[in-house]
Amino acid sequence: HGRTGILIYLSMRERHAEIVADEAIVKLVSPDVWAEAMAALLAHVREGRIADGMAAAVGKVGEVLALHFPRAENDINELPDRLIEV
Repeated sequence: HGRTGILIYLSMRERHAEIVADEAIVKLVSPDVWAEAMAALLAHVREGRIADGMAAAVGKVGEVLALHFPRAENDINELPDRLIEV
């Protein structure tokens, strides 16, 4: 509901990271905005601190979402808030 999901993708094997925003976010937020979150992620990953990098990226993404999509009292979390490893 609302199309406000964010995916933070990290593949250590492929040496690839990406932040993918859902439709409603893309309409309001320039892709350049995610550069700070990506920089935070990669700085920690380069030091071998992957969990810290993911946490830093989530924090930065959360700041942007709070600015453009503040949480309403009746919000229901529709996606799991957990790391999924494959």
